[in-house]
Amino acid sequence: DHDHDHDHDHDHDHDHDHDHLEHQTAHRNGQGESGEAGEHSDFEVSYRFRCANPGQLDRLEVELFRHFPGLQTLEVRMITPAGQRALSLDAGNREIRF
Repeated sequence: DHDHDHDHDHDHDHDHDHDHLEHQTAHRNGQGESGEAGEHSDFEVSYRFRCANPGQLDRLEVELFRHFPGLQTLEVRMITPAGQRALSLDAGNREIRF
């Protein structure tokens, strides 16, 4: 009976070691506790807009936050006739004003 308990404890420790290793591997692979992708990732997109009457353009509303609810911030870098600008957008601040 004593040997059985010892084996059980050993199996438990062995299983715990595997769980810990899987947890470490998941973090190295950018996965969270649930095995899904982590909360942070980067992607880069370039857009070029042409406007027949750019003098009438005063703002651009970014709808990505509505379509991608997990998106937290969007770093914008743009070049306009007035010069270069960089700004940060989020779900509460989705507008680029010109």
